[in-house]
Amino acid sequence: MNEITQWNQYVARFDTNDPKIQLKIKHTMKVCTMMDMLSTSLELDAQDRKIAHTIALYHDIGRFEQLKQFGTFLDHKSVDHADLGVSIMQESQFLEEYSQGEKEQILFAIANHNKYHIEYVDDQKKLLFAKMIRDADKCDIFRVFACEDPQTVSSVTLEIRLPHPTGFSRWGKVAKKWIFMLCLRHRNMEIKKRAQISFTVSHYFRMQI
Repeated sequence: MNEITQWNQYVARFDTNDPKIQLKIKHTMKVCTMMDMLSTSLELDAQDRKIAHTIALYHDIGRFEQLKQFGTFLDHKSVDHADLGVSIMQESQFLEEYSQGEKEQILFAIANHNKYHIEYVDDQKKLLFAKMIRDADKCDIFRVFACEDPQTVSSVTLEIRLPHPTGFSRWGKVAKKWIFMLCLRHRNMEIKKRAQISFTVSHYFRMQI
């Protein structure tokens, strides 16, 4: 069974008619696309591209159970969704085709995709994947605020925490281009939302290494 089929079967356990769930499904697919773009930009080999895509596919796997149990996506009012996601992954067979080392890379990236600081690790491959998913995730969060229905976004109340400067990859050109494209395409967004995105993007650029 391929991983998108496994992912779809897992998500089908939840109320896929719920706009909040639909938003997370769409977000996941967009992050996968962004991760693929970053992998291409970095000229990763085939196996590393596959690992990067798997990380993107499962990075928010904890969100679905979080919403079911607590009725919110707010980590500070429920649980850390990344840590919950790691627990779900460890209890599943989603990663059975990967080696132990590759599993550790995937779980490390998922665990650190929402943290202010990336946990110290003396493993450049783990660090690379963690930085990539943080870039891809934040880029699509900008899209959510720019493009999605304001009422749905408001009800979801997405948490945007700007990562520490060292939490971004050094290969942010693709990410920057993506952000600019989104912002230019949606100039008619409401003033408040525009200001929020502009503030976040400006900080993102200042923190690039």
